[in-house]
Amino acid sequence: MKHVDPKQWEAKLRAIGVRGKLPGALTQTVIDLARAHPTGADYTLPDRKIGGMVAEVGRTGVVTFWLRYRTAEGARRGLNLGRADVVSLDGARELAMQALIEAKRGGDPTAARNAARAAGLTLRGYIETSTPPASTLIAA
Repeated sequence: MKHVDPKQWEAKLRAIGVRGKLPGALTQTVIDLARAHPTGADYTLPDRKIGGMVAEVGRTGVVTFWLRYRTAEGARRGLNLGRADVVSLDGARELAMQALIEAKRGGDPTAARNAARAAGLTLRGYIETSTPPASTLIAA
């Protein structure tokens, strides 16, 4: 993930109404403020906790979580994790972690999602049936 300019981070957060000390990563409060205070411009807020995960904010305040990653072959992909009115920040992070685990194993979550859609499955349903929970893969 590319470096986030602290001045741009601050400017984006201040524009949507974040006051006081700025969070180091996305929070549910930041997402809620972005939805409640549209700026009239499209912009991206990187998560800074999960590499490659971003919240894309539309000019009307619609927030969509995305994961940007590379396949084992090096192809760039973008995986839509869901809109903030449907998926919480924590839920999007969990989906992103599971998709990154799949990509590290040589899979392609975007291609898998497309195949699952063709078969009538949702991304969450596909991930739940094809990968173990992320918590079982993290060493204690």
